[in-house]
Amino acid sequence: MQKTILTTLTALALSVPALAQDTTTRGRLSSESVSLIPRDAWVPYLGLGAGYTSADTNANFSEGLPSQLKLLASYYSADGRGVYDLGYGISNQQFSRTGAVERAVTGAQAEIAARYQRDDRWQAGVIAAALLGQGRAYEAEQGDAHFAGLQALKEFDMGRGAIGRIGGRLMTDLNVPGQTVTMAMIDFQMGWNPAARKQSVSQAAARSETTTRNGRPLTMTEQRPAGAIELVTAEFAGRPGYIFFESNRAGIRAPDRQRLARLARALEDRSDLFESIEVLGYSDATGSDSLNQELSERRAQQVRDYLVSAGWPTDRIAAQGQGVSRSLASTGSGVDADSRRAEIHFHGVKDAAQLRQILSEVE
Repeated sequence: MQKTILTTLTALALSVPALAQDTTTRGRLSSESVSLIPRDAWVPYLGLGAGYTSADTNANFSEGLPSQLKLLASYYSADGRGVYDLGYGISNQQFSRTGAVERAVTGAQAEIAARYQRDDRWQAGVIAAALLGQGRAYEAEQGDAHFAGLQALKEFDMGRGAIGRIGGRLMTDLNVPGQTVTMAMIDFQMGWNPAARKQSVSQAAARSETTTRNGRPLTMTEQRPAGAIELVTAEFAGRPGYIFFESNRAGIRAPDRQRLARLARALEDRSDLFESIEVLGYSDATGSDSLNQELSERRAQQVRDYLVSAGWPTDRIAAQGQGVSRSLASTGSGVDADSRRAEIHFHGVKDAAQLRQILSEVE
């Protein structure tokens, strides 16, 4: 029985990537909104979980089927890498062995978790839970049963600002003497992203004359009055203002991180040379328009977040995704590495010659 349940849980876990990818695609294609990855924000979630509990010897009778319903408050760090959960809810376990202290136990549960989020929105980290007042049922040496272990979740957009997470956890007891009680669970969580950027079809139509061109959002550069001085770092030798990305990825590669760090240091005390900065993200022509748009937004946001973490003021740096880009390569195929990029633009440049000199020394 134990092997059957563990095999089932493993199969469900392996199906998570396909399920999440499919749900993400449907959400993006059917919704009128674009849900962005939360950053420096709290997101509320409703969570459900079910699984299997076992002990390493017959002397403990904790074997059974646990389930839970909880509310979570998830904090996303400014760079979107760290995700931290605080949760509280109700847990239940049905004990399957005849020698169990209780046939079933229901009570409050508190948990805390910390995970690292990758560019593809897979999250992995540690989790700890306290089953309040349920220690006796698990033969713990305290009134509460304590568990800790590892957790992995796949996060995906569900449309209209809704976010889903699905994955699993594997925990072991911390206070059952002489025994090892293991709890494996599948988690599903659904939350609301307060930082989601939403725009209805009617709103988009009303704004199209002034903020779009050929169906594409106008950049800050295109919206500025005629005669405004603009400067793109890509003009300089070595192209320090171009950040290139791997296919279907938004993570900044180590060499480009070093270039951005040098750029940040070079302009650390020279913000007087320009009014603002805009990061434009692009993708190649592979994939659907909705996926390419979201990927271009993530790339622009990644570069902006890195510059902010380096000390540049947040109110003077904007990020915008432009979807599929023109190719910089001579082939013009639109599917090469030159199309997968972000560009850094300086607006309201007050001393173009001096700014050019500083940027030319970045490489």
